[in-house]
Amino acid sequence: MSASALQKLAAVAPRDLVRVTQSGRRLFHDLLLQCRAAGLTAAPNSDNDVAHLHALFDVALQYGLGSLVYDYVVEVCSDKYCTSSDALEAYLLDGECVKKWCHSALEREHSHILQGLTRGLASLATKGDLYRHVGRLISLVSILEALGQPSEPSGAAQTQDSRELILAKQLYQCALVLEWVAQHVAQAGGGPGRYASNQEWRTAVNKRRNAAQPATPFLQDLLQELASQHGFFHWEQGVTALQYPPASLEKAVQGIFLNGATDRAAWHSKLALLLYYLMDAGLSPSPGEFMQGFSVSPRQMVEWQAYFHLDDALLGSTASLEEACRTLPAAAAPATRFKVVQALAARGCADVALDVLRARSAAGGRPGAGPAAEPLEEAEVALGIRLDCNLVTEAFMEAREHCERVSPEQRPRDTRALIRALADWAAKNNAVIDVVKLPFNTLEEKVLCEWLEGQMEAGKTTVRFLPLYFLLRGRITEALHAHARLVRSPVPGGDESAAVLAQLLSTSARLLPRAQRALCVLPDDHGGPALQLAAEAGSGPDGADARGGLNDLEVWSASHAALLARGGVLLGPLSAVNEPSTSGAHPIATEQAAQDAMEATPSGAQQRNLASSAERVPEPAGDGIWGDWASWKSGQAAVQGETSAGFGRLPEDAQIDGQAAAADEDWHQILGVPSKAGTGTGPASKRARTSGRSRQPKR
Repeated sequence: MSASALQKLAAVAPRDLVRVTQSGRRLFHDLLLQCRAAGLTAAPNSDNDVAHLHALFDVALQYGLGSLVYDYVVEVCSDKYCTSSDALEAYLLDGECVKKWCHSALEREHSHILQGLTRGLASLATKGDLYRHVGRLISLVSILEALGQPSEPSGAAQTQDSRELILAKQLYQCALVLEWVAQHVAQAGGGPGRYASNQEWRTAVNKRRNAAQPATPFLQDLLQELASQHGFFHWEQGVTALQYPPASLEKAVQGIFLNGATDRAAWHSKLALLLYYLMDAGLSPSPGEFMQGFSVSPRQMVEWQAYFHLDDALLGSTASLEEACRTLPAAAAPATRFKVVQALAARGCADVALDVLRARSAAGGRPGAGPAAEPLEEAEVALGIRLDCNLVTEAFMEAREHCERVSPEQRPRDTRALIRALADWAAKNNAVIDVVKLPFNTLEEKVLCEWLEGQMEAGKTTVRFLPLYFLLRGRITEALHAHARLVRSPVPGGDESAAVLAQLLSTSARLLPRAQRALCVLPDDHGGPALQLAAEAGSGPDGADARGGLNDLEVWSASHAALLARGGVLLGPLSAVNEPSTSGAHPIATEQAAQDAMEATPSGAQQRNLASSAERVPEPAGDGIWGDWASWKSGQAAVQGETSAGFGRLPEDAQIDGQAAAADEDWHQILGVPSKAGTGTGPASKRARTSGRSRQPKR
């Protein structure tokens, strides 16, 4: 008889439930009477139509016919044309009538689950109530979701879940977990398996928290996520304090799944916390059963297990750390938490952390791909991991890529932080030479040079890489300036590396064009003293402080204007290289220079420039360092002869200068090509110097 009543209930059309039959009663009255006669339900407490309809809905929900209520909501309550002028009938057709019934049904389900948790999981499992609870709650969730849908589709944002729907989802998730735990977890409801008491367990949790400082363990992150989902967190009803571990498995399930949000992300966070608790309690479930019971992917399962393994490694568990290192690289994906990478690096597993980091940064799956980039803290951790693996170039390029993805306002800040971190690591690991070889852009170079200047102020010898940085890029003049500042800094000198750097700069300075070399004091044969002159005060023209000739552009301008009239360039240094000069001007402004300029027969404008230059540049004193023009020329030839074995002159200089033959000989020595006979090393003819045309050297 009961089967016949249920068959009629399943076959009825939802729109016919409120139809008045020949008996003068509505159809749901007749169906309810048949169910009472079959023993499926008791008489309702009230005789009104609303109570009778709710009682029929209870029968449908109790015996697996919740779809009847769902169809009633979709076909009747959601139809705006299904209405009545009768007030009672209009209420029966409205969704509020069904929502009131759902509220009562949820209260009953909540009360049953709490009573079962109080008695223990064993009582729920033996009676089979959990399976029926799950079925009824699935139906309630579907009905409430249908009630929450708007009657007409619109482009407005999705509405928030009602309180009843949130409670229904919480109860469903809790019942689902209780059913699985009762079937698959050994010692369900028992005490802690890994610890002798809860007090010992709490002590171990506090030790993990202290060992993770200044970071936080994964357990604390999971608890904070759960607390932030609803603004509060309960381990038991009426208690708002965050407490771990809970007193029992039932309290743990109740506190985790009867609070907080119910969306997919929150559901996964709760499952991760449940798995952490089970592993920490020594009730480790089978991974396959856990994945099958909650539809969890293998990647998520491995990552959640790693949360516990990495926390357990804080107490010195080598087995847990090895298990995490064994499983994580194969399961890492762009969705893997960056906290996993940080934890691996903090526990000394930089190689495994690098594998996980690369998996997170896979092509097309980087979390920071596109306009937005990962936070600076994550970029600094990634930089440190690659540097710990001695991947300097990869670390530098990834840091640059991060800086290119950030906004222009944040780029200087991030570039400064990452480049300084790279430089600090290089100084600590004696790898500055590898860093200065990297292809820095303008902003990165500025940060690196500032860092090296700071090393200079601190008196550290690392600053010697600043001149080398410029030399590697062919910027010899900037290298000379940097070395000049280095000489007068508190950085100690006199060791072998300082001598090698001075010799390298001295040799490189001889590669400069003659005009540029005149602006920069050429080093002498010993390298050091001449380079120091840029930092010392020297007496220039008219007794002024020329600072070693580096900034005395007036003498250069006057002399260069005169030489342009005859097609030449300024030769030699502007001031003394070893001691202050007592002469008032460079020997280039002698009578010989004026005579050469007149022989070139310049134009009127050139003559005026020559006269102006001659007026500004006074005659050299007789006791100058070179004496007269002839002695100065012979001194230049001697210096060139001493240094030609290492570095020589450029061919362009040889074509426009009176000493073309000597410069050509130096150039042959650089290239390792023997010079041909007949080229000569003596001075060029007077006609070649005064005609303004260069003579090609004989090869």
